[in-house]
Amino acid sequence: MLHIPSLAVRTAGFLLGAFALLSSAGVAQTPAVPPATSAPATQAADRPLREFLVIDSVGKGGRNPLHTDAIEAAIVAGRPVAPQAGDTVDLPDGSKKAWNTAAVGEDGSLSHDALRGGYAFARLNFDKEQIGLLNAAGHNMVYVNGEPHMGDPYSHGYAQVPIKLRRGENTFLFQVGRGSVRATISQPTADAIFLRGDVTCPDIEPDFTKVVRLAVPIANMTSGWLPASCEVWVNGRAAPAQSLGVLAPRAVGKRPIEIPLTTADFDGKEVEITLRLGGASADTMSLRLPVRREGVRKRTFISAIDGSVQYYAYRPGSAAPAGARPLLLSLHGASVEATGQAGSYGTQWIDVVAPTNLRPYGFDWEDWGRLDAMETLEAVLRDIPGVDPSRVYLSGHSMGGHGTWHLGVTFPDRFAAIGPSAGWISFWS
Repeated sequence: MLHIPSLAVRTAGFLLGAFALLSSAGVAQTPAVPPATSAPATQAADRPLREFLVIDSVGKGGRNPLHTDAIEAAIVAGRPVAPQAGDTVDLPDGSKKAWNTAAVGEDGSLSHDALRGGYAFARLNFDKEQIGLLNAAGHNMVYVNGEPHMGDPYSHGYAQVPIKLRRGENTFLFQVGRGSVRATISQPTADAIFLRGDVTCPDIEPDFTKVVRLAVPIANMTSGWLPASCEVWVNGRAAPAQSLGVLAPRAVGKRPIEIPLTTADFDGKEVEITLRLGGASADTMSLRLPVRREGVRKRTFISAIDGSVQYYAYRPGSAAPAGARPLLLSLHGASVEATGQAGSYGTQWIDVVAPTNLRPYGFDWEDWGRLDAMETLEAVLRDIPGVDPSRVYLSGHSMGGHGTWHLGVTFPDRFAAIGPSAGWISFWS
């Protein structure tokens, strides 16, 4: 898989947060009556990619210390990649590989053996220059008319990105590692839209939740800087409107929103949050947050690293004397949610906490992942009263097992014991 450089993503988040501070004034009050929720403002005129050319791997990537790729080398050298069926790519050893035709299946996805490390190429024509929303899954990254964009290797549906489309022919070059890819293009009906696939929000705990901290991705579907705000309702009650700062051109900003609750909000089995973007777009979405009184629940906090909203999953253990509660920090494997990690434990004598490592594809628990894990631990020690710092333990499975080794040797003074499960020491071993 191709891991998106976390430092660049974090730095961009910090800079956009600074723009948010510059535009925090002048947010109107939320109207008393919430709007009817609507479908996403990009449902009109979806254009699927159906006809592809595919080519097998032309290098060594992934878990290799030296990355090689003949197509990537051509892109870096400024040579456009726009193949026809039968065209070949020269490899460093003197051999050649050819582009072959392939078509999507009935489910709209392209599955092919060449896509276990290879490329898929497609063309699509538009009658005018415009900005579209690329909805793709299964790819490590994609070049749209030569411009690189992030991928979604585990097919979670996160990779919705605004793209600039030319009048006439447009090219799409997908690098794919897990055997299949699917992609459609939506044409926007608003300047800014909510993206529903990657909302970070908590569960509601009557004895814990005083403020709902959540984050919703918002796509700027224009070529200019766009001030953003949203109106908020809680169970039909108007809440303070929120400034969302300034959105960069053709970009997605995932902005923190903090909504205070009242005791009346806990009466039912869920809390309904309705959000409506201000301005001409007026895109509306509704979130239903379950009320949890037992079992695994999600808690959110504002990261001190970059101001983003992160969550951790928490499964309380059996009662323990105040000041003597034991705690297990449990690290998930690749493509596993923190809620699934915490949910894999039955009721235990120990509190179980699972951090996210920046959502399921946060990789290896190194670098930013290591910092996120330790920041989650600090948040947990604030949130859960009575934890004994001398009885904090560390475990994890597969990639989380690797993370257990990594965090254990980096912070040996923070854990009473570590228990890695099926974890590798390093890629190279």
